[in-house]
Amino acid sequence: TPIYLFRIFSDRQRLWQKERYYCYFTGDIKLMIKNERQFRITKTQRDKFAQALNELLTSNNQLSTIHPLLLKAQQDALNSQLIELNNQIKEYKDLRAGTTKLEIKSLEDLLELLIKARIAAGLTQKDLAKKLGLKEQQIQRYEATAFASINLSKFVQIIQIIGLTVPQQLLFSLAKMDNQQNDTNVTA
Repeated sequence: TPIYLFRIFSDRQRLWQKERYYCYFTGDIKLMIKNERQFRITKTQRDKFAQALNELLTSNNQLSTIHPLLLKAQQDALNSQLIELNNQIKEYKDLRAGTTKLEIKSLEDLLELLIKARIAAGLTQKDLAKKLGLKEQQIQRYEATAFASINLSKFVQIIQIIGLTVPQQLLFSLAKMDNQQNDTNVTA
């Protein structure tokens, strides 16, 4: 039986959405593997895409009624998604192995690199939560929303626990943003 492309695409999103693991940066949604469960889900999805691509390539005579351009588009879509999943799996493995160089250039980098640095430090979301005296779900929420709801002192605590070196100018920018947010909350 053929594996339909739309079903493969929806599985991973449904599984990740259920746990609210989307990562928001500059208005875009960026999927990044953040824990072992997502790692297993992503590997399973990669296998499904590989199987679907293989079926598409080996069943050309059954698909002779479909226009060649449509077949090519389907093949390209499967191949593209397979490459993306493989890149995410490789990135997560490299982070866990500590072979990835993490460099902070902007605030957006800091938010994403905080998650990557946690993984590279060998800390699970649960481990980090325990060190902070929080529940694992709170760390998941922080990461899913790019730390939008975190206060500056907790943010700095996370940076220290993970051992991430942050340029002073970024810390000053964070402090300024935190002060502006506090001023807005007081006047509201």
